[in-house]
Amino acid sequence: TIKYIGSLQYITSGCIRALVDQGLAEPLQSAFGGNATLRAMQIASVDALIGGSSPNPDPKSFAFSSTADPGPLNRAEWIEFFALFFNKEYEASLLYDRTVARYNCHKRAAQRRRTNEIVAWIAEYDFLTPTQYIISTSAYKKQFTQDAGGVLFEPSTTTFTDKASFLSAIAEVDVIIDEDFVQDTSMATLETFCTKYGVSPCDSSSSLKFMQTENVWRIDGLKSNNATGGNDWFESSIPEPDVVLEDLINALDPSINPSHNRTWLRNVNNNEAVVVESATCANVNATRVSRADACPIITASADVAQDWNVTYYETFKYVVNGRVNEQYVLHERGTDARPARQMFPNAK
Repeated sequence: TIKYIGSLQYITSGCIRALVDQGLAEPLQSAFGGNATLRAMQIASVDALIGGSSPNPDPKSFAFSSTADPGPLNRAEWIEFFALFFNKEYEASLLYDRTVARYNCHKRAAQRRRTNEIVAWIAEYDFLTPTQYIISTSAYKKQFTQDAGGVLFEPSTTTFTDKASFLSAIAEVDVIIDEDFVQDTSMATLETFCTKYGVSPCDSSSSLKFMQTENVWRIDGLKSNNATGGNDWFESSIPEPDVVLEDLINALDPSINPSHNRTWLRNVNNNEAVVVESATCANVNATRVSRADACPIITASADVAQDWNVTYYETFKYVVNGRVNEQYVLHERGTDARPARQMFPNAK
């Protein structure tokens, strides 16, 4: 049971925020400027205090260091660590195994049709003097990029202090993923991107390859509040690497999975909107349904018959009788049938 929640402003989960709205949980007093006496009373009333990656001297706290692990699946497997404290190892293992299966299935689809587009993850550090322009080569971003069919841009110099040198370095990059922090994402437009990095002209007539192909992306496609809220990239993308991979695949080659609705990546050239998740929840105790699309494991046809075939997914089978133009979905008993219904709304 969650009793107290810290930094509510930056939490995107509608169900977590609904806990507070419904009076089922309270804000935890901050260790920096909060009511120290009340905070001590709050901590004394709970069995465990879940922290971030850094150690905490409080005997009730444990560090949750998922973001420090180097790979996409490494980070996701921390759900099994978390489960240890709640005797939910079996359930966590099942969830993780399904995440890995979907991730690898989507990865195989991307590898069969590799685009080999060069992808640069960039940011502006304007809180430093002088301002720095960064090209990130983090291990998990490299893995995501490669598994999506792209190539991570890894120049010998990754930190720049002048815009001209920075733009020269990324001039031949196919895809830009701008990670720069913008609190009010209504201000994170193509125009502000161009101003920030010195891109001119700010359209497809630019000499920069990623501008010509209109491939400037941001990672703030889902937030709790457009102006001041949290960015879900720092929350849900960690336990759902399979969905991150789908987002990247869709950005590099949307034909691989055209029905995928991206969660975090949004195209700035196309002025794609930020989705704001409301603080509503039908059941605060229910497990949230994964955003991942089911991935076909194998498609098979009859040995001799010509008019039927079957596609196997993780928890259901999609069967087509071409002779009578009918479709059938056979899902495993006890599993969630909604993903199959969404993918094949006309099937029986």
